[in-house]
Order: sequence, then structure tokens, then C-alpha cells
Amino acid sequence: MTTKSLTSLAHQSVKRKPYVLAVDDNQDNLILIGCVLENLGYSYLSAGSSQEALSLLQHYQPQLILLDIVLPDIDGLQLLRQIRGDQRIHQTTTVAVTGLALGQDRQRLLAAGFDDYLSKPYLLSDLEALVCRHLTQSNCSSSHLRCLNKICDTEIQK
Repeated sequence: MTTKSLTSLAHQSVKRKPYVLAVDDNQDNLILIGCVLENLGYSYLSAGSSQEALSLLQHYQPQLILLDIVLPDIDGLQLLRQIRGDQRIHQTTTVAVTGLALGQDRQRLLAAGFDDYLSKPYLLSDLEALVCRHLTQSNCSSSHLRCLNKICDTEIQK
């Protein structure tokens, strides 16, 4: 499934709130994030580039943005600056989801204005916990998360 088809499918479900915007140039990462979010009951939009994310942000106001840092057009730090400069979305919780995994990378990203940080590769349980921490919803129970791990593992193997 392409990013474009994932995004168009998600456009149909953003009426339910809260929803998440996932920005990553790696299609597999977007599929994994989408699987986790869907199984937790969250609507989401996905973007394969910063430009695509900016276009979506003109029309939608997500409650959470999961943002890769190393992107082909505008890097995640520059995109964060644009988000923070936009009065409509400047307070949106924005999480760096990145392969920049050194301790100083984490501190640098948090100091730059990210609300949280998740290093790649990550465990599904870490992604679930992060989403649940920022978007409290009743379906974030530990038994649901164990079930979700099995569902996503099955989807990934397909």
C-alpha cells in the first residue's frame, strides 16, 4: 500500500478525534505506526515528506504529530519550527521518532521544542506507551496492548 493510499484512507476517518499525523519517508515505518494507531482506536494521517505534512496541516489539526527527523526535503527540525510558528497548531504535541539515538541527540531534540522522543528501532510497546501517554483513551490497557502486539506482528509478516 502506498503512502498516498494510506493517506486517502485516513482522510475518511479523521472525523473521529483524537487523531495523529505520522511523518516518515520510510513506507514500512508508516505502515507499522498506522497498524498500532488503528488497533488502539485512533484515526491518523500519514505523510511521506515534510511538504506533504505541511499540506495536510493546512487542512487538519492533529492532536499528536509523530515526526521523523531525517527527511528528504525539509528535515524534521525545520518542520518543527514551522509547526511552532503556526498559531493554529503551535501547541500540538510533537514527538521526534528518529534513528538519532545518542543521549545528546535526545537532549538536542527536546531542547529544540519536541515534546517527547522515541528512538528507532523501537518496540511496539514503546510506541503504544508513548501514544497512550499523550492521547489518553480507555483502550490503552495492558491486555489490549499485548493483543495489539500479536495483531501487528501478523500484519508485518504479510
